[in-house]
Amino acid sequence: QYLLTETETASLSLAGTDYEGATIESIKLGGEELGNDLSSITLPASIKGDKAKHIDYVVDVALTLDGDKYLVHIPVLVVTKAIGDWNTFKGIFQGANKYPKGTYTTGSYILTADISIANDLQVTGTDDQESPIEWTGYGNSIITGSGFKGIFDGCGHKMTQTAGSIYKGGLFGVVTGGAIVRNFEICNFAAKADSTYSGILGVQFNNST
Repeated sequence: QYLLTETETASLSLAGTDYEGATIESIKLGGEELGNDLSSITLPASIKGDKAKHIDYVVDVALTLDGDKYLVHIPVLVVTKAIGDWNTFKGIFQGANKYPKGTYTTGSYILTADISIANDLQVTGTDDQESPIEWTGYGNSIITGSGFKGIFDGCGHKMTQTAGSIYKGGLFGVVTGGAIVRNFEICNFAAKADSTYSGILGVQFNNST
């Protein structure tokens, strides 16, 4: 399940589990108390305001059902931003060459819908890694030392390429520092590489998956 930082409160659910209808005694995330209402969870400022802490957690829910007490563990991802269209995705992951040396994107991002990779992917630069081009996955230049260090979870959605090619650096460019890219389907995907690298992930290192 997902806890969104973009909203004032977030929610979790026990619907469809053996604990549906139980009385919630307490909710804890990373040792922080979150009250006892799964439908209205206020994330601590120490987590909500720090993208480096927007990661996978296990929420501990103490509850009572039919007179018995239980401790239920719910895997969750604290989400920096939900992505529902191509322009939002592009605004986060395009253009390594816009960013100075040592700039990394952290945080976690989820897809909330199937999206179409638009027809604005044709390259206009040269093979030089530092040349400006229309599509460069974030952090594609190892020389400038930038990349994606966060989590991207497609939530089972599809990314369908309608035209053009992913060229030079891959759709996600450099993923590093334990970054995770998971749980989505690429359809009609075309990647081109000349003297450089391409693909869904341009470069993957430092325990990224």
